[in-house]
Amino acid sequence: MLLELREISVHFGKVEALKGISLYVEQGHVACLVGANGAGKSTTLRTICGLKPPTLGEIWFDGERINGLPAQEVVRRGIALVPEGRRIFPQMTVLENLRMGAYLRKDKRQVKNDLDGLFDSFPVLKERTRQSAGSLSGGEQQMLAIGRALMAQPKLLLMDEPTLGLSPIVCREIGDIIGRINRNGTTILLVEQNVRLAFAVAQKGYVMELGQIMLEGDTGELAKSEHVKKAYLGGP
Repeated sequence: MLLELREISVHFGKVEALKGISLYVEQGHVACLVGANGAGKSTTLRTICGLKPPTLGEIWFDGERINGLPAQEVVRRGIALVPEGRRIFPQMTVLENLRMGAYLRKDKRQVKNDLDGLFDSFPVLKERTRQSAGSLSGGEQQMLAIGRALMAQPKLLLMDEPTLGLSPIVCREIGDIIGRINRNGTTILLVEQNVRLAFAVAQKGYVMELGQIMLEGDTGELAKSEHVKKAYLGGP
């Protein structure tokens, strides 16, 4: 098991945002966490990253307990986040944004090789290396945010709503990118409101409501659930 959350609770003041959730992500797989706005999905990712400490519970990654570590140490251990809303550095160039993803790395030669490989995967970014990141389209900014996270060489990539605000065509492209990243060996935990896309790329799914995991299982089986069909897939 690459990642495991054990009975994680998180509070914002007196409000309990996560209520004893448990989930796991297997090495080499894509797992998805789906649910409505305010369900606690983004809080879950921020907690894994060390940005919001849990009140109770344990987070284990690659055989080590990591809750309590500062965020930069979580990154060093191999977890990178593609944040909701992309959060690129708009005044910096595309190349500068990508290099920021490798900020903690010391292997400069390998960083250059990884950058070259990234440009093979995202040729649109290579064409815009000197362009300010803020001038990119929404889809291009999302590709940049993904590329920046990949430059950290993560074992686990956390993706928070990567298709949010994008056109259907770009959403399908992002779905293809997620599949390609996983086939290249990176494990992924995907938070996504587009449940159809999430179930198409993930093997394991978790349905989150009001800070709790309500359903979990193989995404193919979850898609047959009457609750999931009615609440998330537009079924009867």
